[in-house]
Amino acid sequence: MRRLSQALLVTLVGASLVAAAPARVKSVGTISAVDPAARTITITEVGPLASGREPLAAVRVTLDDDTAVFSVSRDTLGTAEWPGGFVDSTVPATSLAVGDYVIVECERAPGRIVARRISVVRPPAR
Repeated sequence: MRRLSQALLVTLVGASLVAAAPARVKSVGTISAVDPAARTITITEVGPLASGREPLAAVRVTLDDDTAVFSVSRDTLGTAEWPGGFVDSTVPATSLAVGDYVIVECERAPGRIVARRISVVRPPAR
């Protein structure tokens, strides 16, 4: 009986830890607004709604001190895992601009969505 009680306790504690973990979401699209004072960006998402038949979805995302921002580009130096692969370089959040194509990994928080990682993909300069 004692082992059953211990197993039940471990199961309940494990389930509560899983339930307490913040929900992760991903948003992909183009930055349509930047508000430095509020530390937010608005992303016009791509996907099935981008077909032109429906209005595009806009998602407002909050940046905080733990938000990591990276510029993603093709590797021209041969340092990526495979030829023509992509490499990340850290950039300041202040470099985010309207028109940037981004992939944002977020957590849902009460009343907001918080960016944890933002990958910015810009075409190479010509």
